[in-house]
Amino acid sequence: MIHPGWQYDEPGVAFPATHRISPAVPRELQREWNEARACLEARAYTACLVMVRRTLEGACLDQGVKKNRLVDSLKELKTTGVIDGMLAEWADALRIAGNRGAHFTGEPVSREDAQDALAFAEALLDHIYVLRKRFKDLKSRLDTKGSPAHSARGGGRHRPRAGAGSPLRSNRGRQSSCLPCVCERPGVCRGAPAPDEHLTDRLVAATSSCIGVSPIKVGSAR
Repeated sequence: MIHPGWQYDEPGVAFPATHRISPAVPRELQREWNEARACLEARAYTACLVMVRRTLEGACLDQGVKKNRLVDSLKELKTTGVIDGMLAEWADALRIAGNRGAHFTGEPVSREDAQDALAFAEALLDHIYVLRKRFKDLKSRLDTKGSPAHSARGGGRHRPRAGAGSPLRSNRGRQSSCLPCVCERPGVCRGAPAPDEHLTDRLVAATSSCIGVSPIKVGSAR
């Protein structure tokens, strides 16, 4: 039986603890965002939107943008390339949601709106303070690996160049590989050398060494 006047919270995760915002975000902005999350957990949805708006204002100030209106500050972030087109739309939507929380409209703020505002605020902070730096580091590593200096230090793989006496070069100076063993005794025979004018004699010698017999010299009839 449910007694009149009782109000139940929506189910949530009690353990393990909810995730925290990235430590790369400035401490002051972490505090604002964590307070917005505390408002959400306390079902103070209007206050959650207000704290999200404060978080946006703090991010603009931290990036050196000091406009009188938040809408102008967000436009400045887009102009300077701190946020792109899609993120600028997110930020402007959060600004409008924050205005709903800061000004009396007579309409309550839903839990869904507060949850979305908090999530998008975290995404904006991650983009500004985490992902932009990670992408810059990645691009720097890729540029370093592709530089001529890195290649000269042996950063890439190169085929060994065949020289005089190299097993990759035949007697006629043509690059080739050894012939496979024909005695079907893997691990014992080292294979025959590259084809040349003495191909028959070398094949006989290589095969005889594997099967343990003496090679027979085959001469031409006179």
